[in-house]
Amino acid sequence: MKNLLLATAISMSIPLCAFAQTVTPMHEVAGVPLVEVSVNGTGPYPFVLDTGASVTMVKGPLFQALKIAPTRSVIVAGSLGEGHQQQALPGSLAVAGLGADDIEIDMLEEGQLGVLEGHAQGILGENFLKHFDVLIDNERHALTLDRTNRLARSLAGERLPLSIGDSAAELTHDRLIVRLRATSLVGRSMLFLVDSGANTAVVYPLKNETLLFTRGFASGSIQSLDSDQICRLARTPLTIGSQTYRQAVMAICENRRRDSINSDGLLPTRLFGRLFISHRDKYLIANPKAASKDKDRNIKLAEAITENVTSP
Repeated sequence: MKNLLLATAISMSIPLCAFAQTVTPMHEVAGVPLVEVSVNGTGPYPFVLDTGASVTMVKGPLFQALKIAPTRSVIVAGSLGEGHQQQALPGSLAVAGLGADDIEIDMLEEGQLGVLEGHAQGILGENFLKHFDVLIDNERHALTLDRTNRLARSLAGERLPLSIGDSAAELTHDRLIVRLRATSLVGRSMLFLVDSGANTAVVYPLKNETLLFTRGFASGSIQSLDSDQICRLARTPLTIGSQTYRQAVMAICENRRRDSINSDGLLPTRLFGRLFISHRDKYLIANPKAASKDKDRNIKLAEAITENVTSP
């Protein structure tokens, strides 16, 4: 199903230290974004940007080269379920100069990155990303992290709450869940994991639930950390808040049911031109626009950044 695509953005990572905010390029492999990450002050190294992973993980050779000692085996929540990984003592991670300490880092076994194996050294998970508000800009191939509320104040759009299970009051532990509808498949609303590490939307039906998946079938495989899943795919409308995405590709995978996974499916962030995630206030905005009062300030900030970069 996957064709390898490598489109590298040529630009500079620009830390905006005065605002506790940074912007860094993303590039794609097989429809999955990669960013440069520093680990314990070394690097940077290319990591998969993965909002669907609860924990940050590093490939074994880098794990060993950095002399990160594993302490125990743990169960890690991934996009397609749980897997056993080797856990290490907490470390420090940074993206374009903006970092966080005491982050759990687990070890990836050989082959677990699949088609990304030769392109990434690890997975940057929610246990790091949750320390910031996040703007994933697929149109400009850029990631923005903000430790303050400045980024949130500069963006406008429909705020969709992030929740756990059927409760709108809680956030799943390091898992971002949003409510959506796919009425051409099933009449009920569903809770999907917001997953930048997925390149296709996936639905997990309830036990004995029949989905109206009758036209436009194709087949392919989707890879998790531990196995490949054989899936059926078709185009179907997805409604998220007041917006409907009519040509979303949806997959149903063999032996994957809602009963064994804590969400109804995966929502890939590449579906959107831009996606803002507020970890601070637990909401997201699909395709946000600049708040009107901040337009002039954003233009001046962009001009100042450009001037700093081009100055000798």
